[in-house]
Amino acid sequence: MNHITRQILEQAVQAQESSRFDSHDVIRAVMRIAPQEYVRELCDYVDTSDPFKPVHGAIGSELAQMRGIVRQQHNKVQTMNVRGELSPVETWERI
Repeated sequence: MNHITRQILEQAVQAQESSRFDSHDVIRAVMRIAPQEYVRELCDYVDTSDPFKPVHGAIGSELAQMRGIVRQQHNKVQTMNVRGELSPVETWERI
């Protein structure tokens, strides 16, 4: 990712009300905390068929690398995405 930094993701994780959350929760927090960076990240993929997929996938991949901050639960759930549709997403636990 070029615009959404690890620091932004850490803030998004810390902003979660519960210690257990899903990737959609983190994405919404990123949108609130760093809206310009989120939009810039989407713009990097404007020529793809769906810019949300690579950006949201990259957020999930980066979360998986943040082992000292979150623990991947390896449990997908169906929650509302930013488009208002139910879709499967990974769950996490803040350490």
